[in-house]
Amino acid sequence: MEASATRVRSGLIPAGGWNESFSSHLWNIKWAEFFPASLPQGVTVQWSTFDIVQKFAGEHFQNIYTSQSTSPFIWRDNSPARTRYYQATGDFFTFEHQDRIVGTFASNATDWSNYYLRNATFLSDFQGRGVYQAFLHQLIKILQDHGVTKLSGDVAPHNHRHIHILNKLGFNVTGVINSEQWGSNLHFERYLNPAYRQVFERQFCHGTFP
Repeated sequence: MEASATRVRSGLIPAGGWNESFSSHLWNIKWAEFFPASLPQGVTVQWSTFDIVQKFAGEHFQNIYTSQSTSPFIWRDNSPARTRYYQATGDFFTFEHQDRIVGTFASNATDWSNYYLRNATFLSDFQGRGVYQAFLHQLIKILQDHGVTKLSGDVAPHNHRHIHILNKLGFNVTGVINSEQWGSNLHFERYLNPAYRQVFERQFCHGTFP
């Protein structure tokens, strides 16, 4: 079943619906026109659904992230409200190699201007091989072309690989967020609108740009 049909039938959006997802409704992004798309290492990224991404996470999450038994924080929130939130607002992508899912990505609009990079999960064999960075390049162009003002995301300080990718793509650390679920994370932002970016750099990055 298509993600959009799932959302309409669950009553999470009006019966008239919007095209594909909440971000499509806000910025008129027709995701099906851009995906599937080819990435390095023979990987293809597909527009996907919450159920598929959730299944992959359930099967591989503990092998990729901290296990529930060793984490000092609340490991995951599997409440019905969380599921309804993702179904109503989320965009979901799967990364596939030789008919096998090797990674997933979840994101969503948080308001009319900001697009939040929520979670990227890859099997170890496909980490550090340029797949995620190539995908972000494509995603950023799509969002910029459709008038999105800003991207944001939160990354654990020890996740050096992810931090390196965001730095290369022009993100700035704008703060630290502390939560009962993930502990302390660095908050990253990148302005896609040049005027907004100039104001940010002038106010907060004086002396760091030529």
